[in-house]
Amino acid sequence: MDIAAGIVLYNPNIDRLKQLLAIITRMVDKVFLYNNSSDSFDFILESYKDKLVYLSEGKNLGIAYALNKIMEKAQMYNYDWVITLDQDTLIPETLVDSFRPFLKEKDVAIVCPQVIDKRREYMQVESTENEVSEINFCITSASCTNVQVWKKLGGFDEWLFIDFVDDDFCKRAILSGFRILRVNRVVIDQEFGVIEPKSPKTVKFWIWLSKVTKVRNIAKLSYRKKVSPMRVYYVHRNLLYLNKKFKEYGGIGYHNFNCSSFISFLFFFSLPSVVLAQEKWHVLKAVIKGLSDGRKASVNAFNN
Repeated sequence: MDIAAGIVLYNPNIDRLKQLLAIITRMVDKVFLYNNSSDSFDFILESYKDKLVYLSEGKNLGIAYALNKIMEKAQMYNYDWVITLDQDTLIPETLVDSFRPFLKEKDVAIVCPQVIDKRREYMQVESTENEVSEINFCITSASCTNVQVWKKLGGFDEWLFIDFVDDDFCKRAILSGFRILRVNRVVIDQEFGVIEPKSPKTVKFWIWLSKVTKVRNIAKLSYRKKVSPMRVYYVHRNLLYLNKKFKEYGGIGYHNFNCSSFISFLFFFSLPSVVLAQEKWHVLKAVIKGLSDGRKASVNAFNN
């Protein structure tokens, strides 16, 4: 199976990006680099000019648009699979070799690793004796996606722009009869958002309380998070949009916040986002505008 890689850039941490490129260029012959920012990365292109294909529109058109352009280019180069990566993802040297045996299985849309953010101590690797698990959701970063399945599903939904792009694609893949396989021995470190862990004693306390109460969201009090009004807006807007899109197929997106309904989402995400935000008024306005735009959004309901 011919495997390429794709990386979406947006104001990246250069040192972390260099680490990623040093590893992935040893594993695949071609890396499609889509730049969603206006910055120049000529110095990187010079270092890996035989390996990299540079793509950009000179502005930020969203993660879904960038992923679609990467997949289109991979198809033009006759690749069967693409490992999509975030600019700050750190991957093991064995990633491609670990995925390769499972790419030959029937009806597989995505092969992915286990994912944790090592800064968040409550996130633990799932212990299992199974070499591979069939799951319903994975993030796009470090996932290996079948190019033909991507084409059959109509690509990534560009209206979403940024949040829930992976939820939407995975949901359509599963409902269309495809499978998502997680290779359990492969674990990647992925940074989710800008956070600052609290003191070790405070971290241990909140994690302990979370375990005692069996309320996983309590563990999130073990760190300080920089709340982005823009991301808060897209989360609220896209959650309403997708739940209209998949109205006949149950809820979508709530698992990201360890909840199962819109009311619990408001309690576990919306309320803390406002209360803990540095710019409370801006975040509150983002919540209101996101809910309003999501409610008014025109949606083509998914029909399998």
